[in-house]
Amino acid sequence: MALDYVISMDCSPKQALGADGIQELLNARGYARYLLKVMREQGNQMSADQIRFRSSLSRPSNVTETEGEVHELIERTAVLDDYQHECVSCPANVRGGYGFGCYGRVNYPIDPETEQLLLSMLPDDLTLPGAGAEFRRALEHFGWDGQQAAALRAQSRTFFKTATTPVRRWPTGETFTGDQVFQMLFMPVGADWSYAMMLAIAFRVIRLAEESGTSFEPAEPVAENALQAARFLQALAVAAERRLSVLMDG
Repeated sequence: MALDYVISMDCSPKQALGADGIQELLNARGYARYLLKVMREQGNQMSADQIRFRSSLSRPSNVTETEGEVHELIERTAVLDDYQHECVSCPANVRGGYGFGCYGRVNYPIDPETEQLLLSMLPDDLTLPGAGAEFRRALEHFGWDGQQAAALRAQSRTFFKTATTPVRRWPTGETFTGDQVFQMLFMPVGADWSYAMMLAIAFRVIRLAEESGTSFEPAEPVAENALQAARFLQALAVAAERRLSVLMDG
C-alpha cells in the first residue's frame, strides 16, 4: 500500500534493468528485509529459505497479490548491488549516499501528521506574488476538488489513517483540504517537469525570486510517513530544476 515514484533521469542502471524493473527489485528487497526484521524482533531465527510469505499491495486502481519464499527475493534482488555504486554522484539521487536515490515511496495510509504538514507548507498569503499567486493559478487551472480522494477516505482506512479530513483556511476565505492535497500530489499518473515545478513552488520547496525577502521554515518531519512525503517533494524539486518528469505508480 504505497505510492512508488522515480525521477526519469536516464542512467546505465535503468538501461540495464529497466526503470520498472528496478522499482520491482527495490520493492522486493525492501519487503524481504522487513519480513526478516519482524521475524528477528519476534525471536524467530528461521533462515530465509524457511520463511514463506503472502502479501497484497493495494492501490487506488487495483490490488496485487504475491507469494513465495524470502530467500528467493534476496537472491533475485542481489543484481542491484552491481549498479548501486553508480548512484552515489548522480544529481537525481535525492537520498545522498544511498543507492537508487531517484526512487522513493510514500506508504499508505497517510498519517494525520503528514496531512497537516503538507497543508502547512502551502503559501501563507495567496494574494502575494510568488508561491501564493502560483498556487491560486494552479487551483483555478486544475480544479482539484478532492472528491475521489474523499471517496477513498470514506470507504476504508487503506489510504488515510483518519476519517476526518483536515482543512487549511486562509483569512481571505479560501480553504484547501487534505483530500485536495492527496489528489494534487498523489493521484496523477506522473508529473512532467512543469507540473513538478508547480508542486515544488506551491509547497515552497522551490522559492521564486520575488519571494527573496520572505522566510519560510517548514516543520521538521519526524515520523517516517512525513519524512517520506518530504522526500517526495524534494524529488519533485530536483526533477523540475532539471526538466525531468517524475513517474508515479500508486
